[in-house]
Amino acid sequence: MGTINSAIEYFKNITTEQAVSILVAIAVAIVFLVFSRFISFFILKIFIPKNNRKKIKKTGLYKDLKIVLELSGIYLATRILYLSAEQDAFLAKLYRLVLYWGMANIISGAYDIKDDFIEKVTNNKVSYSTKDKFTSEASKKVVRIVCYIAAFFLSCKLYDINIEGLATGLGVASAIVALAAQNLVKQIMDGINIYSDKPFEIGDWIEVGDVEGTVVFISMRSTKIKTVEDTIVTIDNSTLISSSIINWGKIKKRHFETTLRLALETPETTVEKLINRINFILKYNNEVIRDSISVQLIKIENDALSIEIYLDTTVTDYYAFKAFKNKMNLTLLNILESQGVNLSYPAQNIYIKSNELSTKSDNLRITSSDSKELNPPKTEKNTNDYVAKVRKIDGKEDKEKK
Repeated sequence: MGTINSAIEYFKNITTEQAVSILVAIAVAIVFLVFSRFISFFILKIFIPKNNRKKIKKTGLYKDLKIVLELSGIYLATRILYLSAEQDAFLAKLYRLVLYWGMANIISGAYDIKDDFIEKVTNNKVSYSTKDKFTSEASKKVVRIVCYIAAFFLSCKLYDINIEGLATGLGVASAIVALAAQNLVKQIMDGINIYSDKPFEIGDWIEVGDVEGTVVFISMRSTKIKTVEDTIVTIDNSTLISSSIINWGKIKKRHFETTLRLALETPETTVEKLINRINFILKYNNEVIRDSISVQLIKIENDALSIEIYLDTTVTDYYAFKAFKNKMNLTLLNILESQGVNLSYPAQNIYIKSNELSTKSDNLRITSSDSKELNPPKTEKNTNDYVAKVRKIDGKEDKEKK
């Protein structure tokens, strides 16, 4: 209630000059609040080409610039009012504090439109297929950290805060935090190592231990890999650094190798024709490197003739290489079919040990005419009857011979 009475008394005792200054201050603040969006849009339009201007209002830089202009208008309006020296000093420090952090956001946000600015200056659109996204993200974070550190030190200096004393006070706490965050720091340092060594980039097909897939994201702490099962695997950078990384994305050729096991009875002339035919087909395949072709009869096994086919291809993409292998295998099957060559079947020698009764029955001679009268025993119980019957037939044959 006392505040309201004070306000009423103030307006009762207000002079015409003070009333005019208040109205002008309000007008100035309204103008900045209304036109800040247009001014922000116009400033950014200078750096962004026409085809990308629709996204200006969605950027964080536009919002930060608009807020700084609005606060600048409010501060300028307060300068018109008849305020005391203490009030002016307080508002001036507050505005400078806001300005420091606002400019830090604007400078770090300007990094987001650098590609648009480069496109407008050079008339060449930045190619994201060749862009090192990890470098861009790392640089952006470094710029942002530097801006915020600068804003922090300027803020401390503005309010006469002893930075050395603050650093001393934070020393123990920093040591505790650093001890607890050893793994985090190690991951970040490993991320910096990946950034400097560049063993792989976004879009490369890599193999790390049991994980294999396309690199889709790299940060200071971890790397994300998209596998063939369309799942995302996140691996700590410390694990990547300590592992063997196979980068299939940087290779210029891939290797294809297979072995044809022909039937052992395949004639020598047929084998030679087959080898020449395979060589001829591979030689005129545009995806095969001619100098790498090797088709040789490498081994004569107990059950097959082994022909080894070795070649390199310019197809390096993982999925395209799988399609290439499928096409090669179908081509080889077609050649085998056209040459009338059969592949060997797995062979195995089987030895059967017969029991005593079965052995005796096997040693008896049975003629074709008499064998029709015999029905081999289906069970062990009828074995003795079966042997006796066979011996009877054999006795008849001996009498006839005599």
